[in-house]
Amino acid sequence: APQMYYDFDTSKAVMVESVLRTYAGKKGKVPLYVRAKEMQQVSNNQWVAKSARVSTSTFATPDLAIGSSNLTITREEDGNSYIQSKHNTIRFGGVPVFYWPYYAGKAQQIPIHRLNYGYKKTMGSFIETEWDLFTLMGVPEPSGIAVDLRLDGYKKRGGGIGFDIKHRTTNSEGKLDLYFLSDAGEQKTSSGREMFVPEHQRGYALWSHEAKLNPYWNIQSQFSYISDPTFTSVWRQKDFKSRREYETSIYAKYQK
Repeated sequence: APQMYYDFDTSKAVMVESVLRTYAGKKGKVPLYVRAKEMQQVSNNQWVAKSARVSTSTFATPDLAIGSSNLTITREEDGNSYIQSKHNTIRFGGVPVFYWPYYAGKAQQIPIHRLNYGYKKTMGSFIETEWDLFTLMGVPEPSGIAVDLRLDGYKKRGGGIGFDIKHRTTNSEGKLDLYFLSDAGEQKTSSGREMFVPEHQRGYALWSHEAKLNPYWNIQSQFSYISDPTFTSVWRQKDFKSRREYETSIYAKYQK
């Protein structure tokens, strides 16, 4: 830090405009840089910071960072870095674009799982994100269940929200994908055809499940609802080209 202030009454020091470097995970392969207006080391393995930004970049203004009004980072005995933070924002080049109030968890388990942004002729500027819902809410993930929240925005087209839910038990596993899109304007299908959006309220509900009832019986079920015929060829082009046909069915097999 360029400046430090020591309080003789409390025997504590404050560093301003400071930078802390540590690592995420036991093996220390991912560097973490914490930049803060104020920072204190409160014990051998714990730091607290105000107006902090966390990133994996050495740049003072990284391309992608997480900002927090208050942050505590603790190095645990197992080698992991544990973070508690309030009033968090995802920042692109220093500009906040998404807010969530509280986070508590390992440094390598930040809630954002996927980030895609750019520009397309038929969509304009866009941003697509995927978040770990339980981590975002600051609650432990239940055993056998994972829920991702999708939040997307398209300047020329609209916005979308969805949930990817996966569950697993000893004898079964399944997946439920839900997505709703408020769409408008002109679209281009995977075949190159340009046309106006046929339905403004679009989306899908896709469910698949497999259960092994006993050593001999196996049941596979699936349910598929897609709002209109062109949705998949525009918004899920990879699936449109290579995935098997979506269907609603039950398949039961007895084998001995």
